[in-house]
Order: sequence, then C-alpha cells, then structure tokens
Amino acid sequence: MNFLGDRKISHVTLPPSVLSLLPQARLPDWQIVVTAGEPCPTELVNRWAKGRRFFNAYGPTESTVCASIALIEPNGKKPSIGKPLSNLRIYILDAHNQLLPRGIPGELCIAGVGLARGYLNHPETTAEKFLEVELFGKTERIYKTGDLARWGNDGNLEYLGRIDNQIKLRGFRIELGEIESILLQHPSVKEAIVTLYKTESNQSLIAYVTGITTDLSTKLKNHLLSRLPDYMVPAQIVVLDQLPLTPNGKIDRLALRSPNLGVESSYVAPRNEVEKQLAQVWSAVLECQEIGIHDNFFDRGGHSLLAMKLLNDIQQVFGQELSLSSLFQNPTIAQLAQKLYHIEVQSHPDLLSLQLEGDAAPLFCLPGANGHGFYFRDLAINLGTERPVYGLETPGRDGLSPLPDSVATHASQLIDCLRQQQAKSPYILAGYSSGCAVAFEMTYQLEQLGEKVGLLAIFDAGLVSHPESITDRADVDWIWQSIQRIEALKGISLGLEYDDLAAQSDDQASWDLAAEYLYRHNVLPEHSTLSLLKTNIKVMKVLTLNYANYQPNYRISAPIVLFRAQEVHEIVLQELQAISNYGLADWGWQAYTHKAVEVISVAGNHGRMLYEPNVKVLAAELQMVMTNITR
Repeated sequence: MNFLGDRKISHVTLPPSVLSLLPQARLPDWQIVVTAGEPCPTELVNRWAKGRRFFNAYGPTESTVCASIALIEPNGKKPSIGKPLSNLRIYILDAHNQLLPRGIPGELCIAGVGLARGYLNHPETTAEKFLEVELFGKTERIYKTGDLARWGNDGNLEYLGRIDNQIKLRGFRIELGEIESILLQHPSVKEAIVTLYKTESNQSLIAYVTGITTDLSTKLKNHLLSRLPDYMVPAQIVVLDQLPLTPNGKIDRLALRSPNLGVESSYVAPRNEVEKQLAQVWSAVLECQEIGIHDNFFDRGGHSLLAMKLLNDIQQVFGQELSLSSLFQNPTIAQLAQKLYHIEVQSHPDLLSLQLEGDAAPLFCLPGANGHGFYFRDLAINLGTERPVYGLETPGRDGLSPLPDSVATHASQLIDCLRQQQAKSPYILAGYSSGCAVAFEMTYQLEQLGEKVGLLAIFDAGLVSHPESITDRADVDWIWQSIQRIEALKGISLGLEYDDLAAQSDDQASWDLAAEYLYRHNVLPEHSTLSLLKTNIKVMKVLTLNYANYQPNYRISAPIVLFRAQEVHEIVLQELQAISNYGLADWGWQAYTHKAVEVISVAGNHGRMLYEPNVKVLAAELQMVMTNITR
C-alpha cells in the first residue's frame, strides 16, 4: 500500500479480496481501478467507484486472461462482467452445447483469437475443454469455462458462479450461485452463501448472509420470490457477523453452523387444539422443532411431494380429506384450520388454482397419466400475472368417485368444471403428455356446444395409433413402466431390476419391493403410503388405457400449437413410436385441425420441459402464442 501511495499510482488491477483490504483515503491518486479474478461485491463498487472509473473484468487464463469487461457505476446493482473484448466471442450454452436465450443460465464458453492452444502434455483435458461446435451456421473452437452465466436484457453478461455448485433438489437442478447472486443484489447483503441442508428424510436450502444488522428474513425471501421460482427460495436465511474462513482465506462451508429450522422471529403459537394438532403434523412432515400458525408451508421447505404426505397425515388425524388445491390456497396452519372446520369450500374439487391474478383469458392445463396438475406450477409462475392459470385434475383421482372410463367421459366431466370457472368462451387449453387426448376431446365437445377455443396447446404429445403396445401389459409391467419413467425423467438410478420385480411371489410383494426402492430414494410420487402408490399406478393405468383406446376421426376449428421437447430419453422414444405419424414434424396433428399446425421446439426433455430452467423457454413461447391469438 505504501508503494502505491508513494509512487502516486493512477491505474491499478487487483482482485476484489485484495481491494477490499485497502483504505480508500490513503490512495487518492487512483484514476482507473480494474478488478478481476473473483466475483466483485456491490459493496466494493460503492466504496471505490465514486470519483474514478471502475471496471469489472472477467477471463480465465485459457483465454489470455481477460475475455470481457464492464464499466461499473455505483448504483447499488450487482456488477456485471460486461461484454466480450474485440476478436473474442462469448456464448451461453446448455449441456448439449446448444445456444440458450437471454436470461437463461448456462455455461459460459469463449471463442476467438485469444484462446490458448490447449494444456501442455494434457491432451485429454484439452479435448474435454476445447471443442469445435456448430454455432450460427459456422464451426467455432470454444473453451468451456465451467462458469455459470447468462445474458442480461441490456446485452451484458451476469456471472452466477461455478457449474459444479449445481445441486439437485426434489428433481429440480438448482444453481446455488444463482440464488447467491440474487441475494447479493439486495442492498443490505454484503456476503451470501447458499447450501443444501440434509436430514434423514428431507432436504432444504439454507442461506447464510452477512452485512445485515436487523432480521430481514421475510424481506429477503420476498426479494428472492420476486426473481426466482419458489423452490429456489431457501427455507431459512441465517444472519452471521462474518462467514467462516479456511486458513488460506477461502469460505469454509463445513464450518457453517447447522440451521435451527424450528423457531423464526415471527413465531406465533397455536391458539386452539386444532391448530396444535396441525402444528404437530407439520412439524413431523417438515422435520422442524416448531411451526408458527402463520408460517407458509412452501416457505418452510414444503413441496409437492411433502404436500401429499401432509394431506395424508391430516386425513389420518382429522378424518377429513383435503385436496392439493386446499393447501395451495391455504398454506398456513391458521388458514388450514379454518378450512377444516366450516370453511369456504372450493368451487370445484377438480380445479387446481395455480395463479389467480390477471384479466386475460385463463389458461387451463390438462395433466398426463398421473392425473395431477401440480407440476404446471412453475409454468404458471413464469407466465406472470397477466392471466389466471388453472390445472384440471382428473375426476376420481382422489378415490372419492370413479375414474372416467374413456377420454370422452373425462372431457365431458371437465367441461362442467371449466364452465363453472369461465362461463363464456373463448377458452385456452393445454394438454401435456397423454392429457393431449383429453384437451383435444374437450375442444371438440366445446365446439359442438357452440363455444370457441382460441388455442389448443399440446405439450410434447400426439395421439397413439397402436394401442395394443400399451394395453397388453401385466400389473408388474405397469409398475416397471413407472419405475423406468421416474428414472429416465428424473435422471436417477433406483437400482431395481425387472427380474427382481417379476420374481416376487405375488402382486403385493411386487408393490412392496417397488415402494421400498422409491422410498429409499425419496422419489415416491405420493411420498406417503403404499396405498397411495397403488392409487397412483391405478390412475396411470386407467388414463393410459383411455388414451390408447381414443381414436377420433374428426377435426376441430381451433388452432393447434405443438411444443416439442428437444431432448428424448429412450423410454419416452419407445412410447413416441406409437404416436400417429411420429415421423412428421407435427406428429400428425394436422389431420385433426382445419388450421395450419405450428410446431415450436423448447428446451429440456418430456419430463423436464415443465421445470426450471427449461420452463422459462416454454413459458416465453407460450406467452407469445397466447398474446398473438388475442390480437
């Protein structure tokens, strides 16, 4: 520091960790400050950017050190890493080296004259990191940095952290750096670390922050919810005086204290016996010491799998069966206690309210063979508040009434539910997977009633032409099919073999074995009892058979838009072979509408297209289509 001051140094490049240690008052001659090598905190910009030019640079050694740079103003915003230098190009790519649109996180890859030739005497590492790929119709030699970033709306790059900080939580792939990045944008947060906290049967995101003098947990959660899907919002935010460090100055994640998931500052104790019993059920399901009556189930780490377990346990304690919609609409103990006793009843048990705001025509989503619509929740969040979004649950899915015996019956029952919520057309329908058949049949029946359907959106599905490939299955094959789909779409291996399943002495033993593996890996769709697993398989079997036996010979007037997933798993490919005219780009949908079918390719596979980050692409494309049809 004495050297810098004595020599009246005016231009300097330093990493943020060094810059943060220097006293500003003793270095008045600095005119240009460049920081690089580590993420630059907003607090550092506020301290050093006033009265001088402050640059935030980015670049690995493999691209001759500097690849991008940004002139940063002390405006309280997270510093970007700017735009590429001349003769360098930066691409944000997915796992298949395909370009990602603006706003979607991916791997930052560098091309251009600044790239190194490779790693000396390490040909395997060179081949792994330096690739030739097709981009914009030409071959580019790129360096895969392993860094996570995205393009902002202003054309600048936002650094989000390392890709190896990616974790998987309840089937969602989450970049911890993305959450940390949003936390650091809050003016009160100086440092932020997000970790995955595991207990015996549950996992939760926990954030650790510094720089806060008072408890702002609620405000920070709202800050995150305004920018991230709710499953990426930590269950708890822990305020620390400082983050623990290793002897070499790195953050010591292992030394972060275990969170107390039980007591929040806003804790309000149960006021009566019903709330006390509900609190005990919630505490067991969420593995928390105490739950306040105004705590939100989803804010405290709850999710769709735990929601099913919670509702099942509530039924055991209170003898009343509540729908998933009840929990979505009454997510606190105080609200749910009122729901249990003389409370307002939802207008229709098969209507799942996913997003209620907006004046535009509502979107009604039809689920696939599992019959539940809760997996449209991420789509609803990403569509914003322009229009309400509903899921149409399968009648009889809760076991209180018979399941529909055909697609036509299924469609007719849901039309009654649809018209209760929206009395007049035009309607907007979306069918996912085998739900495409129900959505198509609803469109046909509505048009026969003189109603108009403005859009039929099909999510990665078509109408089958060889039902015998689906209908000739034994019960053990239905179980095995479910296991295979779970493994393929969630990207996991349960370790269960078909021969082990088929070798069981009877069907009950096969069920028990399947449930054992699903529980072991915490992926049982209903996350509760064996009877609910059986119900899930039964619903899937009935709806799949209805789908396979549905052979319409008529056309609709509504336009059809097919949203096709870019990635196809082998098991899904086997099922797709049964789709009529699978070889055609529109999967044969043109034969069922008088209008030209539009086909839109979206990120992800059949299962992951509805989840982050892929669902952002689907939502953007669907939003554009829905906006166009209303003009």
